[in-house]
Amino acid sequence: MLLVDGVPQTLEVVRQPRHLGGTQAYWVCPQCSALRHHLYLRDGVLACRCCHGLDYRSRHVPAVVARAARLMGEPPKLSDLGVSQTQAGELLEEMKTRGE
Repeated sequence: MLLVDGVPQTLEVVRQPRHLGGTQAYWVCPQCSALRHHLYLRDGVLACRCCHGLDYRSRHVPAVVARAARLMGEPPKLSDLGVSQTQAGELLEEMKTRGE
């Protein structure tokens, strides 16, 4: 039993055997029943990334830019991605409304 925003929720944990021995624990997503390493709290609801529609920022950055940024040790610049300041502001507002 877990308290989420003061509301008790029951979460299931499943252990599966590993091929080299031992077991691996997974959460069962309360929304889709998939086994997950992580669950996320969004708007008072616990669920996996898929159920919440969450995505990784790196999936939207061209691989060449992301690789170069990692090698240089700095995040990619908007200009490298061909994104204007206006577009960046709009994207930021959209991300805020989605809770990212």
